[in-house]
Amino acid sequence: MTIWITSLRRFDLKQKGGNILPEQTTPCIDIRTQQSRRSLHVNRLYAVLSAVNRAITRKPGRRELLQEICRILVEIGEFRMVRFGAPDPQGWLVQEATFGDTLGYFSTIRSSTSDIPEGRGPTGTAIREGRPVINNNITTDPAMLPWREHATCNGFNSSACFPVQLPSGATAGLTLYSTECDFFTTDEEQLLVEIASDIGYALEFSATQDALLLQQRELEALSEELAQRVLQEVQKCREKDRAVLHLEKMASIGQLAAGAAHEINNPIAFINGNLNTLARYYDQIVQYDRLLQADAMGELSPSTRERMERSRVSLDLEHLLTDGVDLLNETMDGVNRVARIVQDLKSFCRGDVLVKEPMSLNSCLERTLFIAGNELKYVATVSKEYALLPMILCHPGQLNQVFLNLLVNACHAVNPPGEIVLRSWHDDLFVYASVSDNGQGIPEGIKGRIFEPFFTTKEEGKGTGLGLSISRDIVKSHDGDILVESQVGAGATFTVKLPRTQEDT
Repeated sequence: MTIWITSLRRFDLKQKGGNILPEQTTPCIDIRTQQSRRSLHVNRLYAVLSAVNRAITRKPGRRELLQEICRILVEIGEFRMVRFGAPDPQGWLVQEATFGDTLGYFSTIRSSTSDIPEGRGPTGTAIREGRPVINNNITTDPAMLPWREHATCNGFNSSACFPVQLPSGATAGLTLYSTECDFFTTDEEQLLVEIASDIGYALEFSATQDALLLQQRELEALSEELAQRVLQEVQKCREKDRAVLHLEKMASIGQLAAGAAHEINNPIAFINGNLNTLARYYDQIVQYDRLLQADAMGELSPSTRERMERSRVSLDLEHLLTDGVDLLNETMDGVNRVARIVQDLKSFCRGDVLVKEPMSLNSCLERTLFIAGNELKYVATVSKEYALLPMILCHPGQLNQVFLNLLVNACHAVNPPGEIVLRSWHDDLFVYASVSDNGQGIPEGIKGRIFEPFFTTKEEGKGTGLGLSISRDIVKSHDGDILVESQVGAGATFTVKLPRTQEDT
């Protein structure tokens, strides 16, 4: 009979003369030792499963988690080497984590998931077919031919691959290597399938956590962006409040100016009247002096005439009479200019009535030019090319504001001595008035923004960014439009286009 003993040697026992003699001895493996080793390895796999689950609960990133699982399988599970990889779009395996490759085995081989020789080993087959594949003898399995030489040189005798489902729906592979033949048993396969399943769950959980983290970061970025927008809108509201306050102050100043103009107009009127009367009186005095010189002086005695002549010379009466006329004319001209300023100021500053009134755009241009003349005269020469325009129904005060904004912008755009041209023309449907300058022009990148409220390219203190926005709103309220033509380095032209009244069309 045959038995197994712990000395790992086999004996055939025969009774011969009451003695037991060894007939033959050969190497053998003790069943209890083999079972003990298998039991220990299964226990190690349970420890691996526990350690993997602990690693999963620590919630590391994908790469860190996979690397930690490979380390656990080698150091606790006593596998010779472990790797985790997934196929690229061409089907070649891309390694994501490995542990135990001290001799550079993976740098010398290629594995595929396609049905080619490089894809028929455990890794390629497991990933392609979605099932565990075990090779317990690398030296005899023909499917391992592409890697056999490198594997045996590294001391590998068995390997197995377990598919792992990725969150994307693709399949990766967990490949384990051992130096022993027949290393993988059914019990071990079941535990390794469970480990692979836990890895898939961990990767899905990690992907979910990454997605949540990404969403959180996006929400934080969105929140920060919204906060910035709120701050910008608050700043815009504050600027708008300041601009409205500025406009209210300007409106108050306009009302005060209109009132002051009315008060000034009264003394100007009687000063003008008195000067006219004084001019007539002075003219009569001059006429009387001429008559006196021509007629009366001849009837006087020579001594009297001589005395009067000396007095006339000493008083410089001839110069007084001549220069006095010039002084009166200049004074009356100045008074007339003051009266015109007052009248234009009253017309410019007065609030518009609800009902539109007939007005020529030429008149609006002239009044505005007269008001802005002091700012323009040191910066640019102004040329006028007016056509005879039909009257249109409008709010003159509002259009005055439009042309004032355009003139001031042109003034700020040119470099002294600049040129500004005012033009007017009409067709069958519209009347036009344009303000052109030879400044730097408007870059294409900002041409679409010039009518936005608070947008300005002027230096601080030269504008609120509301002029063109308000001008466009005023023109739109008249059923018109503002057209812009500009070329960088050649200036800009703003054209106000307004519909003719029905009676004129």
